[in-house]
Amino acid sequence: MELADQTNQLPAVAFLGASRGLGHQVLLSWQKSFPGTKNIRVARQFKKMETSIFESRENVEVLNWEVDFSKQEQWAGFLERLISHKVQKIFYFAGGGPYGGYATKQTSVPSDKWSSQIWSHHVSFLFPAFLIHHGLSHFQQMVFVGSSVAEIRPDPYAAMYCASKHGLKGLIQSVQKEAEQGKGFTDLRLFSPGYMDTDLLPKNAWPRINPPEGEKIHDPGQVAQIFCDFVSDAGQVNQNMPMPPFQSFLTPG
Repeated sequence: MELADQTNQLPAVAFLGASRGLGHQVLLSWQKSFPGTKNIRVARQFKKMETSIFESRENVEVLNWEVDFSKQEQWAGFLERLISHKVQKIFYFAGGGPYGGYATKQTSVPSDKWSSQIWSHHVSFLFPAFLIHHGLSHFQQMVFVGSSVAEIRPDPYAAMYCASKHGLKGLIQSVQKEAEQGKGFTDLRLFSPGYMDTDLLPKNAWPRINPPEGEKIHDPGQVAQIFCDFVSDAGQVNQNMPMPPFQSFLTPG
């Protein structure tokens, strides 16, 4: 059987925001743990070196789609594309926003920094909300990445990102309650990691240089495997998994 014929029969999984950070690590772990899938890797843009890491091979198909989650005019078409490819699982890792004081300096014209705040809200909350609203009746499982820090406490200088993560957690928990009342459509989960050692965390960020005593930031490879174990656990349907903000040096027991 040709590769194209084989991969057409594979269950499709979409990794949204998988060009960097945790999403990138999860896709690496997923391909090792679950080789018999068609993996759709989605991001705003890819570098040629990045795409060479994830190539189609026997019993595995990898598609790279470039989609800008901040542009609302692309959402409906992207959703239709996911449905047409018979995607069963959605894993959403995208998010972020500007770092700095939320209020603008007093000027005679509106600050163009507002566009960065809108970008953060669209990517970190509004587009995930759109996917949940329209996707519950189409996909078998939808898992969104939150933050065990930003979704439960204030996050100065990342106010819009923090607000979006608060909103995403509230939305998912509310929809999960609807599922408990017999109104759910699919397996909806929230995975909330802590601080991780990726290029998305600046080199001079305080969690790197001044973590709590006896603790360190998480290894993204380990977090990725925890994510894969969590989403593949049939006993965790419509459940959430918050991780501690830091990893302890201490060995249990």
